[in-house]
Amino acid sequence: MNFAEIGRRQFLARASRTLVGGAAAGVLAACDADGRRRHRHKPPAADPEEISCFLPGTRILGPKGPVAIETLRVGDSVMTSSGVQRVRWIGHSLHHRQGDDWPVPLRPVRIRRSALAHNLPDADLLVSRQHSLFLDGVLIPAGQLINGTTIVEDANSQATSLQLFNIELDRHEVILANGLPVETFLASRGRAHFANAAEYIQLYGRDDRPTEQYAPVLRYGRRRDRALAAARRWLSRCGLDLRDQVMRAHDRIASRAPLLG
Repeated sequence: MNFAEIGRRQFLARASRTLVGGAAAGVLAACDADGRRRHRHKPPAADPEEISCFLPGTRILGPKGPVAIETLRVGDSVMTSSGVQRVRWIGHSLHHRQGDDWPVPLRPVRIRRSALAHNLPDADLLVSRQHSLFLDGVLIPAGQLINGTTIVEDANSQATSLQLFNIELDRHEVILANGLPVETFLASRGRAHFANAAEYIQLYGRDDRPTEQYAPVLRYGRRRDRALAAARRWLSRCGLDLRDQVMRAHDRIASRAPLLG
């Protein structure tokens, strides 16, 4: 396939093939982990500890092929689900470890090659825990999919520094990173944790534009959510399958582990 010619239909088809969801996908996408309806017309308030980023070496698909994220510049083009789009801004930051281990929000997640399907991703992908993958028509943070085998907390505890990047486009989008559909930076989450946040203001002034998520984000954030998720999983072992979309994605990915050795 010539990725330089991917259009909207082909891109979304490739994204949807990552994990083909069940018939209930459209229902679950609009619900919390406890089954309550949630409204996503407006993005949720940003959490300053939620850092959504790529690590160096991540290859982002551009019109002429994959490009390392650390070499991208403002004005470059990338492929999205809507076609070619210009990079509006690239946030970057360098973090230094203060203690014996990295704080949880800064611990990268490693998605091993072919973890989701053959060559998806096409090489190990390192992202922050809150960086979402586009699966079954929804966005699921990588940290929600850790299974201890093919998606793991990266064992890079000896590193004393950590460099992070993210790409902002004119709108929240889905791009291919190491061949895997993932989200771009969502401005409503705040740029303050990037070292070059002032650069955005120099380029565009203060940005008060309304932002809209590309798709619903599914996650377990509260203690009650996690407790209900555990109860659902226990009931599924008893023959009553009440797993939600995050659980189903997690289990499908984990089931591939034996195939990868």
